[in-house]
Amino acid sequence: MLAKMPIEKLLDYFFLQIRNLWRVDGLYFLGIEKKFGTEAATEIDAGVWESMAAIEAKVLQRTFQVGENPDIPTIMNLLRKSSWALDQPFKTIEISDG
Repeated sequence: MLAKMPIEKLLDYFFLQIRNLWRVDGLYFLGIEKKFGTEAATEIDAGVWESMAAIEAKVLQRTFQVGENPDIPTIMNLLRKSSWALDQPFKTIEISDG
């Protein structure tokens, strides 16, 4: 099905799916906050994203064949490919020796 889509529609579809993940994340946070308070929601959210970051980092490393202990430019390149960075047209990324 996806292979038959024109590239423009395929990209729109991918971005829709990414935005849906953001929506689900926000709705879960709001639900936890409503039931248990902001502190609990924030604590749970931080734990979820800590786990998600580790999972996504490993998958990106495997997908793009990056070995253990990559250098900073390689890490930044992988971060740009993360699901949460793909649809951020107003963010800029700077990589320097510092």
